[in-house]
Amino acid sequence: MSSQGLMRAGSLFLLLLSLSTRLAGQDPILRVVPGRRIGPVMRTSTLTTLQAALGKAAAVADSLDVGEGILTPGVTLFPADSLRRAWVYWSDTIGFTRPTTVLIRSRGTRWTLPGGLTIGTPLARLVELNGRAFRFSGFGWDYGGRAAAWDGGRLERIVGPGMTLGVTLMPTCQDSMPAGHYQAIVGDVEISSEMPEAREACIVVDELWIGFTPP
Repeated sequence: MSSQGLMRAGSLFLLLLSLSTRLAGQDPILRVVPGRRIGPVMRTSTLTTLQAALGKAAAVADSLDVGEGILTPGVTLFPADSLRRAWVYWSDTIGFTRPTTVLIRSRGTRWTLPGGLTIGTPLARLVELNGRAFRFSGFGWDYGGRAAAWDGGRLERIVGPGMTLGVTLMPTCQDSMPAGHYQAIVGDVEISSEMPEAREACIVVDELWIGFTPP
């Protein structure tokens, strides 16, 4: 099938899914389907196909943060609805083709991943889903709390072939930790989820980064 044919087919699929969502009163369009789609975003999606399926107000060109104060052209999905909102990053930031990553970070989000992984999932549950300990970067800087490696665990495969999962973690009770304990998990260092200080910090998932691997 030609690239235009693929885009038309993808747009029709999302339109039908969006209609079924409204009829059922649920949000299956926000499900991550392993190896296939990140909510409404597929590997062949463009801004045009997303707007055709969701409506122009639900897929809006925007400037997205990439860290250290740098912005890049991207697309915000459902900007008026914090529970459905997500941000799409692209390889082609002029024509908005070839999506690379979808970022989810809203508290109470209705986006769902396999295993119930979502914003606010605690560290202990993340370890359980992975089936083993994993590593992440220390807190307190622009790239703090990023999962560094799943160490061969199940989270390496949870979003299926051709897709990747990354998370940003956030401590929620560091102020109540004994003096010096929080400093052990701060800075440009690699932290294991098994560290006692990590368990003390009431760490939860703050961001989900779901991407397509390059073809």
